[in-house]
Amino acid sequence: MDSLEAFQKGIPLNEELRRLKAGVLEEPQAPAAAPEAWNPDQVDRELSEDEREDLARLTREPGWRVLLRLRKRTLQRMEKAAILASEINPLGRAQEIAVGWANLAAFREQVRLDQSAVEAEIQKLGNRE
Repeated sequence: MDSLEAFQKGIPLNEELRRLKAGVLEEPQAPAAAPEAWNPDQVDRELSEDEREDLARLTREPGWRVLLRLRKRTLQRMEKAAILASEINPLGRAQEIAVGWANLAAFREQVRLDQSAVEAEIQKLGNRE
């Protein structure tokens, strides 16, 4: 009898299906130890090797490139807004213009710092030998 005929007659095809049909379910496995709870307030703690590996893996994911593109687009929009504000009545809106350029500079610096921190943590993976 081939597999199709056995299936049509309700005969289990393997041991696992025989146990399932008989109602013998495997004992549920104990849950794995819960990973250390992530706490965003623990900023002084060094990253673990697992976290560095996660970070390195994250930078190879398509979503990472999307994030970088969104940051770049935000920087471009902020710069265009600052330029436009500078062109329209610059003397009457000096404070607003200065704030726009300051925000752009701060965001640009934050992007640079974030990228440097990511690269530094990933670099530590290569230095563990």
